Amino acid sequence: MFYHKVKQILIRELLKRMDYLGIKMDDEIPREYIQEYAIGSMLNLSIYWLEKDDPEAPSEFTKIMMYTRTKVPLSFAIKKE
Repeated sequence: MFYHKVKQILIRELLKRMDYLGIKMDDEIPREYIQEYAIGSMLNLSIYWLEKDDPEAPSEFTKIMMYTRTKVPLSFAIKKE
């Protein structure tokens, strides 16, 4: 239940930021799959990092997270017309 509540909060934040930046999700695949991919992968990476026996420093994990956030999901975004 906690996981799903956090996921819904993050989806709302994602949509707000996309609107602010003037981008929308590509229509090639259903929106909920894009959201699940973007938010689910972020949550899974965070859980993985928190459960590691010897996790990277927070600053290093932040770099990893930012890389995955900026390199992959942007392929799903297109400029609003």
